[in-house]
Amino acid sequence: MTPFEVRANNVVTAIEASRWRVNEFGYEDDQASEAVSAVFASYVTWLVACEEARAIERLKKERVSFRRDIVEALPEADLIHWDTYIQPVPKSSLRQRMAAIWGLRVAFTHSDGTLSKIADQRNKELAADAPRHLDGLIEKDGKLDASQLSLHLVTRSFVHLRDILV
Repeated sequence: MTPFEVRANNVVTAIEASRWRVNEFGYEDDQASEAVSAVFASYVTWLVACEEARAIERLKKERVSFRRDIVEALPEADLIHWDTYIQPVPKSSLRQRMAAIWGLRVAFTHSDGTLSKIADQRNKELAADAPRHLDGLIEKDGKLDASQLSLHLVTRSFVHLRDILV
């Protein structure tokens, strides 16, 4: 398989896993936008898990914390020589976008998007702040809605991260 075919196969796998999650956790009874939100959040969660697995190999650790070992290891501001791979260029730094992605992941894996159910205060702050850094992510009535999330921005942010970490 070509590298493109491998990536395409990985995306298909992620979508299938997201579809399973929709059915397994009862989202099929929700409004369509809630199901889409759960599927998009599942895709983001899968990307985070893949990056954590890569970091285990790269850092030679048994366990990796995406927030501590990846997000907090990034500089506050993008370095001038970094390519962003995203047009238009995002207003938020890579670290802010990755922190927002982590917040989104926590919100959906710990509390189905409901911010008040997130126990860790720092994770709750990151989740609440995530809509500022991820186009299309909105907070409504204390719950994140990822149904309009820009998957292009999320995916290209991971490409940007991979380029820096390699």
